[in-house]
Formats: sequence, C-alpha cells, structure tokens
Amino acid sequence: MRIWKIVLVMMFFNTLLYADLNRLVSLNMKNADVKDVFNALSLISNTNIVVGKGVEGKISVFLDNVTLMDAVKSVTSNADLTYRVESNIVYITKLDNLGQSTITSDNVESYFFKPKYIRLDQFEGIISNFLSSTGGKMVIDNSTGTIIITDTKANLKYLKDLIAKIDQPSQQIMIEAKIVRTTKSAGKDLGIQWGVNVNDRTSKNFPYSVQVGAGADPNRNYIVNLPISDVAKAGIGAGVGITLGNFNNTFVLNAKLNALETKGEAKIVHSPKILTMNNQKAKLESGEEIRFRETKTSTTTTIQEVDIQKDEAKTVLDITPQILNDGNILLNLSVELSEFDWTKSVDNIPAKNKNKAETQVILKDGETLIIGGLKKENLFKNEASVPLLSKIPLLGALFRNKSAGEELNELLIFVTPKIMGGKQN
Repeated sequence: MRIWKIVLVMMFFNTLLYADLNRLVSLNMKNADVKDVFNALSLISNTNIVVGKGVEGKISVFLDNVTLMDAVKSVTSNADLTYRVESNIVYITKLDNLGQSTITSDNVESYFFKPKYIRLDQFEGIISNFLSSTGGKMVIDNSTGTIIITDTKANLKYLKDLIAKIDQPSQQIMIEAKIVRTTKSAGKDLGIQWGVNVNDRTSKNFPYSVQVGAGADPNRNYIVNLPISDVAKAGIGAGVGITLGNFNNTFVLNAKLNALETKGEAKIVHSPKILTMNNQKAKLESGEEIRFRETKTSTTTTIQEVDIQKDEAKTVLDITPQILNDGNILLNLSVELSEFDWTKSVDNIPAKNKNKAETQVILKDGETLIIGGLKKENLFKNEASVPLLSKIPLLGALFRNKSAGEELNELLIFVTPKIMGGKQN
C-alpha cells in the first residue's frame, strides 16, 4: 500500500511539471542578474528551478506570453548555459560544467516505442520540449511508425512516464443532425427553448441573430444579442437571421417531428450522422444542385455555343466537439446556409441567399442544439372546380374557386452530440 502511495505522488508531480513547463509566462527585465531571471520565472510559473554553481552574468529579457520551456531555452542559449529536466525540477548549469547533464556512454539509454493513439507529429511536438539540452535526441521512423529517444537514464525515465500519460485513446462523439423544413407555427409546436448557454469567455446568452447578406438590416450587420420577439419586429427580410435554441429530450423531439411530418407541417430533408474524435473537426453537408444552360457567342464567328453550368445550394456544418471535465460538450460550430430563390430568377436562373455564422455553445451529453432563422416565402395558387358544371358558359364560374397567397416556412437544423462509451474520466 505504501509503494502505491509513493507511485501516485510521483505521477502527480510529473503531471504538474508537464503543465508548468507549458504554462504561458511574460517577463520584462533589463540588464538583470541571470539568477534573478530564473528566480522570477520560478515564481511566476510555480515551477522548481535549481541554478547550479558558477551560473552568473547579466541579461536583458523581454518575453511576452511564451511557454516556460521556451523561456528557459531562450535564456540559457543567450547566456551560454544549459538545462536539463529531471523529475519535477529544472536544472540550470554552465556549458563548461555540464556534470550529470552530459550524455556519455555510461549514462545514456535509447528507448524504442510505437504510439498507439497519438500521431507521430503530435509526439514530436511534445517530447522535443523535454529532451536534455546537452545531447538528447529523438528520431522518427515514419515507415514503421517508431519513435527512438536517446537521453540520460534519469531523463528517459521521466519521458517514459510522460509518454504513458499522453498516449491514451481519445473519446469519440457521435454527431447526429436533422435538417427539417417546417411551417411557420411548427417551432412553437415542437416546444423549442430558444436561448442556450455559451462559454464563459463571451459572458453572453443566446439567442444570437447574425445579420448578413441581402435583406439584412443595414444598421445591424454584425452579431447582436436580440430576444426572439425583437428579431421578428426588426423587419428583416427572409433568409437573414440565424438563431440558436436547445431541446433537452431527443426522444420527445423525434416523436414531435414525426407527428408534424405526418400532418404535413414538417419535412425531414436530410438526417446525416458522423462519428468523430474528441477535439477533431467533423463536417456535414446537405444540399441540392441545379444545372442550367449558358449561351456564349464567339468573338470570331457568329456561332453560339451552349455550356451546361452547375450551381449548388447547401447546408454546411463544421463542428469541433470538446468534452469538458464536467461531462458537458463544448461545440465550436460554423454554419453556412444557402438556398435558391426562384422568385428572383433571371433567365430561369435563380438567385441564391447565403447566411454564415460561427459560435461556441455548451450542451449536455445527448442534448440537442437547434439552429433556425432561414425563412422562405413560397407563393402559391390553387384552383378547384366541379367537373362538367365548371365548364358551362356564363354559369361555370359559380362552380370554380381560385385562391392565391403566400406561405412562410423555415429551415431548422437539429444537432445532437452523444459521447460514445460513457463520460470522460
């Protein structure tokens, strides 16, 4: 039991060291004693730094928001010093008094390993910061996926512990999306809660309305924090606002969508799914493509050439999920919506409305984010008549009925992230 306690304590301090060496520091000292510089770095980073005998001299340091490891490298290289990392301590020594930090045949070892879960380039970026500055080397064999580290026995022991900690499987997240075309009142029938929390860095709550493109209010061509009622009162044209909401019961949501689809008040256009790793981007696309003829007249002849051109209107979601320590999911979300507008067509080629927004939202595992605001007006004409009677001269009009109007519908996008295999430890 005592041995396990010692091992846990050592692992704890090694983890702290890894965090401290990558902590960002800023320091401004002019013509200062090099010992005072390392003392200041130790204090502001809460890291153990031991300065060896004979380390002396003056140096000016102007560091702004760099990692502690980069700061140590910069100071030692400019003051003719060297450093090494052992356990939870950074040792600073003179170049002509390397002592234990020198790699010799007596204290050198090589370690071969193949990462199981992390890419080779990711390992290279991390491990290179912890090699001994006096000869520690790392070689990557891309053909076999092997990493070879040569370093002092003491530092190599620390590196093995570090590798074991970072070479861990990343959790996976299933992202389900539904792209739904609904009538004007369907959002109310679904019981959507418009307004979800964003991360603490913005200190704001949704709904957000993003004003872009044709028909936007010229005084609000940026992200604003408007209640839903104010968005409606703003007099903004169709296909302009993007609003966010949430729904915390996916089962009930699916049931309501199916009910609305049965009544003809909603249509599920597309329902893609994608599995991605924690902190890795996933991309979902859905759309339609049209083809049209383009006639060109040659400048040298009078012959007209006809080309078939393509255009595409689509919904594009770029989603990067991050599992937080409390089990919630932070979504870095980019939404791009475009639709053809046949009411503004020229030569039977429709105009295209575009919207784009980027944001961050925090959801519970399995909670659904709703993206709305892409509205569209459809003009319709209906004609009903009684067979035979409607064709009687003069009297036939009594047996015919014509109606015309406009119908407002909206495109809603439902995004549901689910952590696969349970919550992160």
